[in-house]
Amino acid sequence: MSGHAIGTTGADIRAKLNHPVVDSDGHIIECTFAILDFVKQVGGAEIVNRYEKYLTATTSAPVRRAVWVGNSGPASIDRAIAMLPKLYMERLDEAGIDFGICYGTQALGVWRIDDDELRPVVYRAMNTMYADMFKGLEHRLTPAALIPIHKPEETIAELEFVVNELGLKAIVMNTQIQVPHPEVVKNAPELAQYSLAPTSPAIDQGDKYDAVWAKCVELGVAPTCHNSSRGRGTLHGSPNNYVYNSLGSFGKGSEYFCRSILMGGVASRFPTLKFAFLEGGAA
Repeated sequence: MSGHAIGTTGADIRAKLNHPVVDSDGHIIECTFAILDFVKQVGGAEIVNRYEKYLTATTSAPVRRAVWVGNSGPASIDRAIAMLPKLYMERLDEAGIDFGICYGTQALGVWRIDDDELRPVVYRAMNTMYADMFKGLEHRLTPAALIPIHKPEETIAELEFVVNELGLKAIVMNTQIQVPHPEVVKNAPELAQYSLAPTSPAIDQGDKYDAVWAKCVELGVAPTCHNSSRGRGTLHGSPNNYVYNSLGSFGKGSEYFCRSILMGGVASRFPTLKFAFLEGGAA
């Protein structure tokens, strides 16, 4: 904010502009109990029990404490804003923002679900919850719907649901499908999770996902990448230092998908389709 006096607010800056200000990567923090309630509504009690076990098994203790319990202190109002869309909207003018596109936080973990029965239920539940949370706020805020990418038919079904039935305007896709090595799956299936490697839906797939890209064109939504590149086997793989792993990781994740779109021919086959990449240059 160099060039602006200390104490200048977002509203002060916005008053000097002759164009709208759009927050293209606002974030919300979902309440786990609410997610579980919507999962139960969509899939029933047995599915919600399976999802609770999945969350316990795949989420680290510090993240569980932060997401499940919350925090307190001087920044509590900021935490509340991230969790309550109506309060979020009330603060937009103060921040100098005209419109915000909001992405989920627990949503990033949903992408890792490889259970073919559990996954579509959780995606559907999350999107139904987002539509409910942001109902009546559409003129200032919109949530980004989660779109599964493991199976094209699953992807298309959720695209049609979120646009045609929920009326959502933005989407975010998992652009890195984690696939185990087939030899490990065959000979040592209990070790398969340790051999995961990213696969892009935009390259080395033939025309498998062309129906997905065509559906995005038809519905007028832009596939958005919010994947990072971190963990075992990457250049952001420290087992101890979160900040080390986070710095530049979203830029790497975006570059991976962007490169696959270009080199896989998707941009040539679907020249009118727009893509978006979040935190591509953020440090």
